[in-house]
Amino acid sequence: MTLPALKQDLIDRWLTVYDEYELRKEMKDTSVKMVYAETIRFGLDKYTKEKFPAQGPLSAEERPEHSYAYGLDALGKPCFSMFEEQKNYYTYTDSLIEYVEYNQNSPIPSSLQRVIYEGDRKVGFQSIILNDINTRQFAGMTGKPILTKLLKEASSVICIIESYDYKEDRIINADCLHIMPGVGEYSLRKKYNYNSTGELEEIINVFGDKRTSYDYVKIPSNITLQQLSEQVSSLIAEDIIKTLADEDLKEPLGILEINYQEIGDYSPVLTIYSEKEQKKIEKSADRLTELLANDERDYYIDLSANTHERLLVAFMQEVEELEDFSLAESMIRKVACLLNASKLNNEVTTGAKFMAYSVDWSIGPEDFSTLLAECGLPENIVKEWRS
Repeated sequence: MTLPALKQDLIDRWLTVYDEYELRKEMKDTSVKMVYAETIRFGLDKYTKEKFPAQGPLSAEERPEHSYAYGLDALGKPCFSMFEEQKNYYTYTDSLIEYVEYNQNSPIPSSLQRVIYEGDRKVGFQSIILNDINTRQFAGMTGKPILTKLLKEASSVICIIESYDYKEDRIINADCLHIMPGVGEYSLRKKYNYNSTGELEEIINVFGDKRTSYDYVKIPSNITLQQLSEQVSSLIAEDIIKTLADEDLKEPLGILEINYQEIGDYSPVLTIYSEKEQKKIEKSADRLTELLANDERDYYIDLSANTHERLLVAFMQEVEELEDFSLAESMIRKVACLLNASKLNNEVTTGAKFMAYSVDWSIGPEDFSTLLAECGLPENIVKEWRS
């Protein structure tokens, strides 16, 4: 099917799933075993007709830390999942696997995902996920006007549709249609590249304006995750220095803030303060409050160099697989350590008390001085910022 046909097919299926809500609650339970997990374990991206591996550990015993429960069939495939007493459904046929998740106590599907097959080949992927909506606005409405309203609102849905091209037995391209909050609908192509042994090496997104980004990167062989982390830190540090050098700053740099999104985007944007601005902040009776007040000017510098992207994607895949984002936190703190130790390789003029730190202010460090120490700043500077 073409992308427009796949989109319409997904819309039609969403409406059918809406109508099936009451019927699904009466469906016979075909599971033979219950298992438990802290987070989501069976994403459709890992499914093949041969196997459906769990994306992390499963427990036969339910414990307080477990948020998810799965009912498995005789082949070990999930029939349903449970989250906060909400039941979600997996369906299998020769031509597809489908996952359905409803809004709490509502017939409105909050997630509908499908992988389509022709024989043993995966030929399409469809996904529509509601983005943090309040279902009370739809009181008294039926499925079709609800979905029409959702698709018209720029922030209501996340939709991904993919159609795959093959050469022999390998996917070589995917034509994609995305609908994203705040962006709207757009198309892109994914290019699949393989190494000499036939393993998938990388997937590259190619956008309509010729921009590219990495969707997947195979982790380099013969390297530990710690070594990969150090390589990523080093490349990000080099890209930051290149970016600041390109800025042609007129005054010595006092503070370099490396902003990232925890459990999200670790490719940073920068906030900078001149040495003069730094001294003004340090004269305040509450310098952290003064720093945060200055930070509200909401001016960020995007990196002009991006040599780190490829390895960062590989690294973050491993972090997400392990569900250990402390590894990513250590990596981005190491970036600041490198910049503090090298004083930006003397490629950018810095002040006498130059300080770089990595931070996500949306959640904020519990103790700013502890953060500074973790970013490699000397004790005399850390002490000045200690509450």
